[in-house]
Amino acid sequence: MICNGILGYGVDSSAQQQQAIAAMARILRPGGRLLVGWNTDKIDDPVAAGLFAGLFTEAPFAGHPSRVRFHEATHVYDSFTRKG
Repeated sequence: MICNGILGYGVDSSAQQQQAIAAMARILRPGGRLLVGWNTDKIDDPVAAGLFAGLFTEAPFAGHPSRVRFHEATHVYDSFTRKG
């Protein structure tokens, strides 16, 4: 599942983000992959805030670490697997 351009663009508050993350966890099977794109200038770090804890585990993807940053932009990708 890919969630890109949602957190910080309408799903802004921590409570809204928690609801969205819980909804994604409900529809992903255990071990299912989640890739989340967000911008550091729009929201606080949702991983550091613990919003994925309990539901997802950070996981490398396609030879990349679980977090990929871009030096020229504020965009970040985080990769997870669904706990279960």
